[in-house]
Amino acid sequence: MSELSSGLTTQSSYVEIHQRFADSEYGQTLAGVIRYDRYRPEQVDPGQWRKLLGADVNCLEHMPITYGIARQFVLYHEAEDDSPVRFSNFETYVFLLAAKVHDWQEAVVGDINYELKTADDESVERTVFSRLFDEFFDLDDPRRDEVKAHLDTIIFDRDSKLGHAFNAVERIGYLRTGLRAFNVSPGQDQILTEHLEWLATSVLSNQITSLLEYAEVYPYVRHYLRANESRISAAFGALTVEVFMRHGQAEPDRHQVYMLAQTAWRGRVL
Repeated sequence: MSELSSGLTTQSSYVEIHQRFADSEYGQTLAGVIRYDRYRPEQVDPGQWRKLLGADVNCLEHMPITYGIARQFVLYHEAEDDSPVRFSNFETYVFLLAAKVHDWQEAVVGDINYELKTADDESVERTVFSRLFDEFFDLDDPRRDEVKAHLDTIIFDRDSKLGHAFNAVERIGYLRTGLRAFNVSPGQDQILTEHLEWLATSVLSNQITSLLEYAEVYPYVRHYLRANESRISAAFGALTVEVFMRHGQAEPDRHQVYMLAQTAWRGRVL
């Protein structure tokens, strides 16, 4: 993979910038924040939750994992001679860097569940991220302002070229966790099983329709869905809208989103 050679643009810089943040007070705060926490039953401590669902449920560890997905995304498209996805060296750099830093603001504002996040929440996050960038990117890089502008676009503008691609990467990450929740749900006690199924059903509701649309644009998304086709089908076959009712989400709109996702998956062309 080609990368820029000046300033913060070497492979090691991704590790260095993450470690600089991780060692800070912000990083230590984020290390204590658990993702998908609304789905975690009270009797399950954060350590057990991480053991069940993997490192991606820790907010600090989530970013290097997202970097791994983003890197596979870029490598896959670089390897395809006829790939419609082409990034310049600089675009590749900021795209991968975004994966390493995209949730810094959650050390200040907290982790807001995907389906509950509002435009106002994103506006606050954008402001906080800008401040943290200024604090941690303290090297004299001639393209520093350009890096900042691109990161802002990638993380907060899903309609931009790189923001659109990065949103696809993030959605793959969400789906990975949802499928893992479904896979580990059997054999747990009844309460934990129901909560894991609730998480899985919510993820399928929120992600599958969009990922199928992204699969028409990005070969790597299509590849990922094909590789996990049987697992996704098994989850849709086992999970029903009754999961939402058990957790106080009886509203018709919530159920309709799940049914639309299920219908879209059944009609998929991959």
